[in-house]
Amino acid sequence: MLRNCWNRLPIPAGCVALGLIGLGTLLGAYSRLFLFLLGLLSFAIQICVLMKLLRSGSLKRLYADRASLSTLAGTSMAMMLTAAPMRTVLHLRIAALYWGAGLLLHLALIIAFSVKLLRERTALSDVRGSWLLVYVGIAAAAISAPAFSAETVGRILLIPAALGAVVLLPLVCRADHLAPIPQPQRPLFCITAAPVSIWLVGYLSVAPQPSGPLVLGLLLLSQLLYIPALFRFFQTFRDPFAPSFAAFSFPFVIVATACKRAAAFLTVTASLRFLIQVEIASALVFCGFTAWKYCQFLFAREKAAV
Repeated sequence: MLRNCWNRLPIPAGCVALGLIGLGTLLGAYSRLFLFLLGLLSFAIQICVLMKLLRSGSLKRLYADRASLSTLAGTSMAMMLTAAPMRTVLHLRIAALYWGAGLLLHLALIIAFSVKLLRERTALSDVRGSWLLVYVGIAAAAISAPAFSAETVGRILLIPAALGAVVLLPLVCRADHLAPIPQPQRPLFCITAAPVSIWLVGYLSVAPQPSGPLVLGLLLLSQLLYIPALFRFFQTFRDPFAPSFAAFSFPFVIVATACKRAAAFLTVTASLRFLIQVEIASALVFCGFTAWKYCQFLFAREKAAV
């Protein structure tokens, strides 16, 4: 049964792993048990996805599908975020290697995805929210960089991440309204909630003296982007399961994380306590829902559309 589940596990499951480790880190402030359990589950999913890439012909099939290829970024981002507690909590020496492997995988994905876009004719209507994971997701390295005393590397990587967000966010939003999106890919729009928040958390993690006005502006923007993502969730969560349901997890987790981190920096935590609690509770519900739908799929007989 476990082998059958592994065979059915789709590449976008790496985004579920990303949501779990993000949620574990967020809830870790309340209890290390959350970080340990969710981090362990996330790590197991990451390893399963990476092992699938080693199967004969897997990389070729993955490269042929832009949507699945872009969601591989969820795995590389999860690796970088998981490496931080491996280093700071478990004190594992292999943590630095795992962080570096995640970073290299993500850089390789950026190159491979960019080459694919240049070789193929790409219309605006083909742009999907998962592309944001590829070009903005590199900011995950900045979030975890302090655990490895690599703040300088994190600050450098925030530059292309910011450019990716500025260019792609309007394109993704425009493409979503330009032409009908296939039902299995509609949840990917929820990822638009993540780029500003992940950049903000990365910035707060590595900036020596963060700018108050910049943090406030990014916080407000992250909250504005949260609203349409919520609407898309409620529009699509009753649809037949698709691997793109993974987009219901991490975006909402990182928005809650950004709100909590920014509020602490701006010393307005008391004023935003209710909002923070609501967003954390929502992230917990969304991640639980996503994990439940994935378990239903993995243990079911029918196959879902990718």
